[in-house]
Amino acid sequence: MKSRSDELDDILRSQGLRSTSARRSVYVALQSAASPLSAAQIDEALNATGVAIDLVTVYRTLETLERCHLIMRIERMKEGWRYAIRSTEHHHNIVCSVCGSASPLEQCQLSRLERDLEQSTGFSNVRHSLQFFGTCPDCQEPQADTP
Repeated sequence: MKSRSDELDDILRSQGLRSTSARRSVYVALQSAASPLSAAQIDEALNATGVAIDLVTVYRTLETLERCHLIMRIERMKEGWRYAIRSTEHHHNIVCSVCGSASPLEQCQLSRLERDLEQSTGFSNVRHSLQFFGTCPDCQEPQADTP
């Protein structure tokens, strides 16, 4: 069985890209994270492990890994973009616009729309990215008791 690192190398090569130490390091940093990270947080994590990659290279690497569909970019409202490993399972999150916490949504109703778009446009491999925003229960103002 191949390791995730070997799979990463294979995917990059299949798209005509080299498997560089920077790409592997950024991917591993995201893989090790408990939650999505900003580019600056990835840079800090790499520096803490002794990996010296300049921030411009981190951003370019994130762009490349996203283009290869290995990672996804998540908007965290006031906090800017965060990055995470793309799950093999399709799912969406709802993100609190106050604190930035995210909760997974159980289902997606858009697969039928994807098939319809493929048929009506002639496009293939149609996929989507969708994110919902709201205010989580912890950030909501307490409701005044009404008589």
